[in-house]
Amino acid sequence: IEIEIAETSYEQQTGLMYRKSMKENRGMLFTYPDERPHPYFYMKNTYISLDLIYINAANRIVDFNENAEPLSEQSLPSEAPAKYVLEVNGGKVAEWNLTLGDSVIINRD
Repeated sequence: IEIEIAETSYEQQTGLMYRKSMKENRGMLFTYPDERPHPYFYMKNTYISLDLIYINAANRIVDFNENAEPLSEQSLPSEAPAKYVLEVNGGKVAEWNLTLGDSVIINRD
């Protein structure tokens, strides 16, 4: 998939807020300097359902939040430490048959 990278504080705070849609094979990758739990994700001002995929420093999937409800302010924490959080359109985790422990390749070309 093609991804946007959210590295700066502003990019991470804004994420996919205010967008009315996202193309089918697109996403946003949040990158962090260290591996830690991420308790602060929510869908405030986000109009599209998203799957959040939490990825550790070894590029393994360690947790999911599937079909996050648009505009919800409910916290979507990771249950395990993660270095990356990938947001994709809701339903992709199931469509791609992803499971905990699956490997992810991150190519920044």
